[in-house]
Amino acid sequence: AIGDALDQLEPVAQQPTPARTAQALYAWPLALALLLSVLLVVAVQWPDNLLQRLLRKPRFLQPHPEWRQRLKRLRLRRRR
Repeated sequence: AIGDALDQLEPVAQQPTPARTAQALYAWPLALALLLSVLLVVAVQWPDNLLQRLLRKPRFLQPHPEWRQRLKRLRLRRRR
């Protein structure tokens, strides 16, 4: 009602400004922070859990402790 009264007193030809709805985007970073904090708590409370076992390097990819000596022996065999 106040807006109509002002328009009658001072009429101004103008386009109405379209209103944009606000879209909250805080949920995505908040969910990521919650997930990371839960993973951190799991890692601290249960040190040998399934997730850490899955992320651990497989034993068959680890180098043998004597790989340098074996490599030297193989190189010496090739030279003979």
